[in-house]
Amino acid sequence: LGGTNTKLPELLHLPEKSTVLPGEIVVTSGDGGVFPQGLPVGIVKSATSLYPKVQLYADLNRLDFVRIVDYGLTGLLD
Repeated sequence: LGGTNTKLPELLHLPEKSTVLPGEIVVTSGDGGVFPQGLPVGIVKSATSLYPKVQLYADLNRLDFVRIVDYGLTGLLD
């Protein structure tokens, strides 16, 4: 999932030839060990472009603070 500076981030890394339809639920995969598998993230709003757009379950307008956690995962971030 990648940000677009809009309210709708995009699904960037999908398996080749995968089909994504509006209304499908997006959850965490658990790959990489950063988040557990199955956490609900949002719902696919449109899949007409190369990267399907996702409406997040979280209301970012109600976001008061962000906590950045260093999981010690070298190689994922600069």
